[in-house]
Amino acid sequence: MSVGEVAHFIFELEPQKNPARLAFYSYLNSFLPPDKTFTQEMLDVFYDRALTLAHWQTNKQHLGETIRDDLLKVNELGKEKQTGLAFDPDQALHCCDFQVVPLETPRDFQALLEKAVEKFEGFGEKVRLFALRDGFTHTRQEVLVVRLQKSGSLIVDIQPNITIIVDGELQLVRPHSRLTYSHSLDLEPGVEQILATSVLRVARFQKSGTNVAGAYIQGINFAQSSPFEKPISEIPELLRAVKRIERYYINPASDPYYQDLYETLKTDSP
Repeated sequence: MSVGEVAHFIFELEPQKNPARLAFYSYLNSFLPPDKTFTQEMLDVFYDRALTLAHWQTNKQHLGETIRDDLLKVNELGKEKQTGLAFDPDQALHCCDFQVVPLETPRDFQALLEKAVEKFEGFGEKVRLFALRDGFTHTRQEVLVVRLQKSGSLIVDIQPNITIIVDGELQLVRPHSRLTYSHSLDLEPGVEQILATSVLRVARFQKSGTNVAGAYIQGINFAQSSPFEKPISEIPELLRAVKRIERYYINPASDPYYQDLYETLKTDSP
């Protein structure tokens, strides 16, 4: 069953009457391609993103039970039309089935990050970690994970300090933001980029030529708003968010944006 088909069935369940259902329905429409098969991995990513928000940490029981019950209904409706989900929603791990633990001490957070770094380095990546200030985007503690690939491309994640307990082990939730760069440190064209611009607002976009095209997704219900398709220099909110983290791994002296700004300031000077 495709993402679009799942969204259609969820729409028939009147998502506007249930905040958890509305969040899931909006997520399907805001983050996922409608023609792709809906997988358990997509469901896991949804829970990880939702659990970076304090509201859904507090209401994870309602969220998980609602989504599980809805997917069971969707699966039955799909089977009546000779199609069903690619997984059994009753066997999937829902957020009502596990504990969520925001790490309170930097030492514990660092220990889990070091395990992740070892894994990346085992694949031949070079990794640097940078602690971000409190309240940078979503959570009290966040770390910028900069991963240089063997190909020369760069992946930059913002990792929150939120963990879940699965089979007795602490696991970090997935990063809520990811930028991917080419070997020349330009945003990789045609690749989905996701970056939190504030506590409850995320930009999802792709670079195409000189433009970036995408939209903002905001609130606990992941509502999509303010679509854009223009040069990033003409999108102040997104430009500020990108430059705010790029200063950790791109030298301003080599950044065309800062070079242009410097030249403009020189020209405007008396």
